[in-house]
Amino acid sequence: MAKSVAFKPLGLVLQRAGLVSPEQIKIALRDQTRLPNRRIGEILALRGWIKPETVSFFAEKWPKLIQQKQKQPLGQYLKAAALLNEQQIETILKEQKVTGLKFGILAVFQGLIEQATLDFFLEELKIIGADDSSVDELFELQTPQSEELRFISNYLINNQKCDPVVLLKLYEQIWQQGQVPATDSIEEGELLESGLIVRDEDRVKIAKPIYQSAFNESWIEQELARLQPYSQIRLKLFGLDSIASSPYKVLTEVRSWTGNQPLLTQKLYRLIRDRQSYIPKGQEAAIIEELVQTCIIDNWQNQVLGEHLNELSARLLHNERCSPVKLLMVYKKIWQQKEMRANDSIEQAQLLEIGLIEKRQGKMSVANRIYESVFNQSWIDEHLDALTLTFLPRVTKDEAQTEVLQKDELQQLSPPTEPKTKKNAFGKAVPLSIPILGLLVLGGIFLFSFNVWTNNRETRLFARGNKLLQQKEYDRALKTYDQLLSINNNYYQAWTNRGYALAGLEQYEQMLQSCSSATVIEARAEYGWNCQGEALYYLERYEQALAAFERAIEIDFQEPIFWINKGLSLAQLQQSQASLAALNKAIDLLENTQAVHGIDAVKDELKVAYYHKGQIFFKQQQYLAALATYEQALGYGQNYLSAQWGKGITLQKLERHGEARAEFNRILKQTNLLPQQQAVTWFYLGSNFCKTGSTSAAINAFEQALQLKPDYEAAKAAITRCSAN
Repeated sequence: MAKSVAFKPLGLVLQRAGLVSPEQIKIALRDQTRLPNRRIGEILALRGWIKPETVSFFAEKWPKLIQQKQKQPLGQYLKAAALLNEQQIETILKEQKVTGLKFGILAVFQGLIEQATLDFFLEELKIIGADDSSVDELFELQTPQSEELRFISNYLINNQKCDPVVLLKLYEQIWQQGQVPATDSIEEGELLESGLIVRDEDRVKIAKPIYQSAFNESWIEQELARLQPYSQIRLKLFGLDSIASSPYKVLTEVRSWTGNQPLLTQKLYRLIRDRQSYIPKGQEAAIIEELVQTCIIDNWQNQVLGEHLNELSARLLHNERCSPVKLLMVYKKIWQQKEMRANDSIEQAQLLEIGLIEKRQGKMSVANRIYESVFNQSWIDEHLDALTLTFLPRVTKDEAQTEVLQKDELQQLSPPTEPKTKKNAFGKAVPLSIPILGLLVLGGIFLFSFNVWTNNRETRLFARGNKLLQQKEYDRALKTYDQLLSINNNYYQAWTNRGYALAGLEQYEQMLQSCSSATVIEARAEYGWNCQGEALYYLERYEQALAAFERAIEIDFQEPIFWINKGLSLAQLQQSQASLAALNKAIDLLENTQAVHGIDAVKDELKVAYYHKGQIFFKQQQYLAALATYEQALGYGQNYLSAQWGKGITLQKLERHGEARAEFNRILKQTNLLPQQQAVTWFYLGSNFCKTGSTSAAINAFEQALQLKPDYEAAKAAITRCSAN
């Protein structure tokens, strides 16, 4: 019986050939659900992403061609696939006679096909010898192209502004990943100056396909080895040049495991030498990984690096300078996230001193893959469970109360402190947050419905703490969460809500520690990240707050609260347009929810999002846009005090003084205002009277403000200023 041949789906073939992107395939598959009678190739062609002739070639002819033993010239396949025409083929053949280069290399160099497409045809058709020669030919020829390549090579290797090794390592990262985020570093600037890479919006990529072929991984490895003479010494010392087809590739793989840590590197070289087996080309990574796994990582305490690794473990678990639990918590966070922003904490300093982590470009990461594999999450969790120390020190309430007051009539107050609501996992409406000074849309309190859980002690304590938190009994809530965490210190939801209790006490450093503990224990605790971001915001560490909110968004892209908080952080960093974009994203998400669940489900969040959007317009002096946005906020809450103040001040800026005065008087008629809020409103009203020449009414308003708040310095100054006018 003849064997049947299994062929890959057309979409996958076209994607592997570099002719369509994964995103285009996804869109086509989505279209296919609405057009079930259309094939995926037809949809791709209808959208104009690929020629119909190309679709027909891969759908009908390709399965037969790859089974034929007799191969045709590469150009004939590309012509049959409608990727090249007769004129293009003729041009390539003429240039081939002049340059002596392979057909495929010239097709890529001229931009007629992608390198991925060439690689696909050569691999699938197994056209041996057709285009597998080294692109070093390009350097050897006396052509404009070769001159261009030599210029780039010399520019990198003999660079006067940067370390050429660092330049090549950055380029290697771009080569391997295709494109990377732009950093505006000196090294990136030099790569751009050389012409090797180009900037595409906020990312950088290789400028031309021919560069990717010429300056490939082999070239990078050889140049790195030449620039680092120790590499050649190591090859000779450990005999690696005689036991591997690509000895420099072996060095690269060793570095990828050891991070150039001297002891690890030396031990691994000796293991390779003692193995006494030849390493064929293309098998370097697999062979070295197996060697590391079997001779270093497995049963590591008793292996060749056992003494060294045991010493690291002891220095961490029996550290005398700081709590081993804190060290483990910080290390776990770095291990899970791959990198963490450097700070001045004693824990990071100790981990650096021990050698378990390294600092690079302002970020901390595990020092090498061997440490990462040995001291992994299972090892971390095992030792965290064994340690009985408490996570964080107890704190006492700071009795000093912070007050937020306006210094003059142009400043805006923060949003009101009314609670927001959110649906929990069981569909029950619960308080979303305990707002502190109304700066953020606080989110993340885990107030789950406990009637579906077993009635155990941990659950009861968590429920009690949440109830106390709702009642704003922050001290008692804090004690309850501490009691729970003394039983189970991995209860990350309790660490999060404990943070909000500390926020209620305005102890933001402790809040940050508690929320950070939640994310260390559970890296995907999105509300833990949000809580951490809020703490950092209150501490005026806005860049770090932004990073925390972005981490929450990575985990839950559809949570509008995270987008609002991101927008507020961006506003503090003077990134107005990015802030508007984040707030608009939140509004879109909220309006989508409104369409399904009704206005009551989202009105509190919508009014806050619109208010902060109005704040940005106001700061940009776009007063008409600000006024319209404040009114949108008031459409979701007519007594939303911050938006009322914003509207009144904006009307005053537009010299619509009568409307502004009416707005402030409307606020004063509300019965639920705190004395401080009344004082600020009287201050704004007094400013209005002063600007319109009603000095007596203005002074009366300022005096009303002072009766409510005797230390209101802005009101005192305003009386003097208005009287003088």
